[in-house]
Amino acid sequence: MRTLERAFIEEFGKSMFQCQVDARLAFAQTLLRWMPPPKISVVASMLGYDEPRDFHHFFEKHTGETPSAWGRKEREKAKLDIRLAAGSDELF
Repeated sequence: MRTLERAFIEEFGKSMFQCQVDARLAFAQTLLRWMPPPKISVVASMLGYDEPRDFHHFFEKHTGETPSAWGRKEREKAKLDIRLAAGSDELF
């Protein structure tokens, strides 16, 4: 197993565990950007967490923000991008 881990790190520049964390975090962030936003318990369940608080701790540990706050901020950015692309401040 250690040989496989070393080869993986050499090939990808990070551990298998870190790749799993990165993939889980990217999927969570994708879900949290949806409009309307899904419930945190739904996102947690989709990621395999039995308890939403476990997902909350995971997300906050890796991003420094709660899932709700991060999602709200990202959705606001998306709305602004849409407004700027349309050339209007009054779409939302």
